[in-house]
Amino acid sequence: MKNKILVTLIFLLSCFCVIAEENTQDKLRKEMVTFGIRKDSIETYFAAADEANDEGYIKLLEKAVKLDPKNYIALDDLGVTYANESNNEKAKDYYKQSISINSKNPFPYVRLYEIYKGDEDYESAEKIANDLTKYIPEHPEGYYELANLYYMDEEYEKSINSIQVAIEKYKNLDTERFYEDAENRDSYLQDAYYLLASNYYALYKDKEVIDIYLSQLDTMKKIEYGRIDDFRKIAIDANESFKDSDKKYYEKNKKLLEAE
Repeated sequence: MKNKILVTLIFLLSCFCVIAEENTQDKLRKEMVTFGIRKDSIETYFAAADEANDEGYIKLLEKAVKLDPKNYIALDDLGVTYANESNNEKAKDYYKQSISINSKNPFPYVRLYEIYKGDEDYESAEKIANDLTKYIPEHPEGYYELANLYYMDEEYEKSINSIQVAIEKYKNLDTERFYEDAENRDSYLQDAYYLLASNYYALYKDKEVIDIYLSQLDTMKKIEYGRIDDFRKIAIDANESFKDSDKKYYEKNKKLLEAE
C-alpha cells in the first residue's frame, strides 16, 4: 500500500537491484505525473521516506499537499498515518479529501471502510463499499466488503452473490492499473474463497464447502495462506455430515482433508 513503510522499502530495494521492469516506485511516480501533480510535490512526497520520525514524515506530506492540493496520494498517506495513531476523525477527513480529488483510487475507500467497520458504523461502511463499486466497478474490493457485511448480517445468499463477483474481478484484475493489489492477489482470492465457503457452511451446504476447500488447497499451500487451518476446520466439520449418509464419500474426503 502507498504508505511510509512501502515507500521506504522501495527506496531500500532500489539501492541493491536494477530491474528492467518498472518497480512500484516507478509506477507510483508515473501515476502521479499522469494525474498532473506538480513535480516539487511529487519529490517532497518521496522525500518523506527518508524521515526517521513521524513528525518529520507528516510535515513533509503536508508540505507535498501544500505544494499541490491535487496530491491525493499524500492525502491518503496522511490518513494512514493518523489512523495508525488511532486518530480516526482526522484520518477519515484525509481519506475523504483524497477521494474527492481522485475518485478512481481505491485505497481511501478501503481504509474508510475499515474505520467504519471497526467503529461498528455499518451503515457508513456499506455506503463507502457501494461507492467503491460505483466509481471503480472493475475493482473487486467493494464487492468483497459488501459480502463481509452481508455475512455479518446473516444475509448469506446476498453475501454469496457479492463474493462471487469479487472472485471474478480478482481473477480478471487489471494488474497494470492496480499494480499494488496485484502483488497480493492470490492471498486476496483465498480470503474471498474462504468467505464464500463460510457462507455455504452457514447454510449447511456442506458439499460446496468441501469442494471449495479442496479446489484451493494447492494454492493455499503454495502461498502459505494464513487462514488455511481455519478453512480446513470448517471443511472437516462439513464432511462429518456425510459420515452416516454417504460413508464412501466421507472416507474419501477425510483422507484428503487430513493430508498435510
